Amino acid sequence: MRRYHAILLGHMGSSLEQKTIGKLLSFFGVPWRDLTVTDFLAEVTGRHLTSATVFCSAEVFLRLIKDFEGSFVGRDPWKEHVHSVFVHSSDNLDALQELTRLLTGDQRAAVSKVDAGTVNLAVSDHFVDFCGVMAGMRVAGSAWCLNSTLIFDSSHENAINIVSAGSGAALLKVQY
Repeated sequence: MRRYHAILLGHMGSSLEQKTIGKLLSFFGVPWRDLTVTDFLAEVTGRHLTSATVFCSAEVFLRLIKDFEGSFVGRDPWKEHVHSVFVHSSDNLDALQELTRLLTGDQRAAVSKVDAGTVNLAVSDHFVDFCGVMAGMRVAGSAWCLNSTLIFDSSHENAINIVSAGSGAALLKVQY
């Protein structure tokens, strides 16, 4: 059985989002550590990494993909050492748009901001292993929501909605 751990990938002195993710992982007892893209690539190519789940911003993951694909490493070390990647948006909407198009292969895929209070959310009931007790849950948008929500709109078969938001997705699963 493989032992998974989390890597918060970014710059040292992580962003507020990364610090929040770190606190959440610690609360649930998940071992984690911070790595820069350079250090992460060195661990993957040197095969010093057990199977990891990576958390990072769209900007960092876009850089990672470009650096990784620009190297002569190939995909085998990635498949062997990286279980999954969870990407958050941060403030760079352009990077998120570019990453969405790259990962889905859909050049028409769009990312847009909407008022969170105007969007109803629905958690998929097709991924019970991932969604757990939240599978099938539906939540109405609320005027009390102060933040905006990013919506992914892609009709490509590579993009699967985990949390639907109106006609798009607030959480998307992509096999890359």
